[in-house]
Amino acid sequence: MPPNCPVWFCQAGKRSSAGREGAALEALGANDPTTVGNYQLAAVLGSGGMGRVYLAHSPSGRRVAIKVIRADLVQEFTHHYPFQIIYRQLDLPPEDVGVFHKLAIAQTVVSYDVAHGTEASRKLGVYFKALLDERRRHPGNDLVSLLAQAEVDGETLPEEILISFLRQLVNAGGDTTYRATSVLLTGLLTNPEQLAAVRADRSLIPQAIEEALRWDGPVLIASRTPVIDTELCGVALPAGANLSVAAGSANRDPARFDDPDRFDIFRKKQRHFGFAFGPHVCIGQHLARLEMTRALNALLDHLPNLRLDPDHPPPQVQGTMMRVPKHIHVRFD
Repeated sequence: MPPNCPVWFCQAGKRSSAGREGAALEALGANDPTTVGNYQLAAVLGSGGMGRVYLAHSPSGRRVAIKVIRADLVQEFTHHYPFQIIYRQLDLPPEDVGVFHKLAIAQTVVSYDVAHGTEASRKLGVYFKALLDERRRHPGNDLVSLLAQAEVDGETLPEEILISFLRQLVNAGGDTTYRATSVLLTGLLTNPEQLAAVRADRSLIPQAIEEALRWDGPVLIASRTPVIDTELCGVALPAGANLSVAAGSANRDPARFDDPDRFDIFRKKQRHFGFAFGPHVCIGQHLARLEMTRALNALLDHLPNLRLDPDHPPPQVQGTMMRVPKHIHVRFD
């Protein structure tokens, strides 16, 4: 794990400061830097009043210490965890991670801030070109080295294809998973009886993940362009038209899902549109599910009695095309 990552990390049971205070993670199975299971949440400590100790009075009148540990799971965990997985897969130099993370996030604003989004994309392209050149000279066991040396029919992959893939991997594998994990936690924490069921029976985690992807998937709208004149549901679609395909609407279609606005991990199993279909299906869906599974297991393992913090507003999933709660304030024992 890069030493300047803005979170607390624990390895081999020892805590070390790595950047600003924030979420505490435990590195497990660190021999393989590409393994998603390397990181599990150990505790959420640090600044902003986390781990406060409150003084109360016992029935006998004596003052007793009550430890209440608080955290914001978005700002201190979900916003970092999936990106760190990607960075380890790419084996990014530790000194590059901070700036790289900012550029990766800045790419996503291109739809409403073209200048800054385009600038971030261009800088990432320059960075990845240099990284590919370096890994060709000094290959390792990372994903960049693998792609840089890969051949199809005896020819290496075109550099522009590699750069485009790597540029998108950061957001496809990091940004969307951070959003999906945050939505999953929002759904469970705002429905404590379902959270209790998952805590008692971890075999329910896969269906909880699928329900979160259906209920409020990380990307609700995608742009598409018909290549030929066609018709869909009685609506004429001319070739070259600009379409906004609302996956979120499909996932809440009352003709397919009963009471579709309700988060319900026990609903009848039906395929959702969270990862799309056909040629546009998300190729990273299995990694996303694995990361979400490991994240939820780690939280349940290491944060006893995890619950919403009544001193803060409950989380609200916000956004238009890409949605996420800004905060998930919790307490745990």
